Amino acid sequence: MFKVRKKNRLITYNSLGYHIVDNKLENRRKPSKVTVITPVYNSEKHLRKTIDSVINQSIGFENIEYILIDDCSTDSSRDILLDYSSKFDNIIVVFLKCNTGTPGKPRNIGIHLSTSKYITFLDADDWLEPTGVNAKIK
Repeated sequence: MFKVRKKNRLITYNSLGYHIVDNKLENRRKPSKVTVITPVYNSEKHLRKTIDSVINQSIGFENIEYILIDDCSTDSSRDILLDYSSKFDNIIVVFLKCNTGTPGKPRNIGIHLSTSKYITFLDADDWLEPTGVNAKIK
């Protein structure tokens, strides 16, 4: 375990180098129909639009597990993620201890944490059409 204080918030990283905000994995009730995984790095400009596009899926957001992995952003991306995480139980935010320099490792962590049969990826500067997830799980 590694402990780091960031903006008056104590973050404890596990031995794999990541921290799951609010230990949300322990509180999951049942697997979702689909998991959306978004690696995040300095994406404050588009991040709210990206997250809102997942929240507004026609399948119903209650059927989606949304995992966002922050790769040590230096802008306000982490604050945005914390805001959404506090409002939605099915938004799981993960903070990495060290920047990986690639979206591959954050995606792999998201796959490892997922409980769904179906997984899709969404970059932090993209968004889904309202039926974007439906097409994935038919």
